[in-house]
Amino acid sequence: MAACRFIQSKRVNRFFYSWLIEVFNSPNEERIKQFGPDRAAAEWIIRNGGKVKFESHITWSTSYSTLSNSCTKLVAIDGSNIALTSNGLRHLKGLNYLTDLLLRKCHNITFLDSLEEVSASLKHLDISYCESITDISPVEKLRNLETLVISQTLNGSMRNKAIERLKLELPQCKIID
Repeated sequence: MAACRFIQSKRVNRFFYSWLIEVFNSPNEERIKQFGPDRAAAEWIIRNGGKVKFESHITWSTSYSTLSNSCTKLVAIDGSNIALTSNGLRHLKGLNYLTDLLLRKCHNITFLDSLEEVSASLKHLDISYCESITDISPVEKLRNLETLVISQTLNGSMRNKAIERLKLELPQCKIID
């Protein structure tokens, strides 16, 4: 009987945790309209425990207090090892100056379709140790990508084929495996 309560408790906790992660990652369209996509994306990353860098700043911002109205051109996101989701990546829409995106060890990201939103500006992408990603083909659309770190991502028989395809589609990109 106690074991059943324990298992049921674990399920409730897992459900609540999953729900909470999605809430923290869902884009707030009104906030995006009011403050712009760069500020809204910065708040999303900071809310989840990451850090951001703006063109007008030398240092990384890790708290809301360091964000100001002059924070208009988001150039780098470090979302490494935090609970970002594929749904959360919708925050990338409208980030016209983003050059660096670090998503190392983001275990809740399963697909990368939203990367297309930053295809014109993104130069450096780290999706290493993102074991839940099953398809890296959206990376092929990142025509300006110079560096891709992909260690321990997309394991299995498809991995080598996918990397070879990336090398063909993005010959200028240095792929770090």
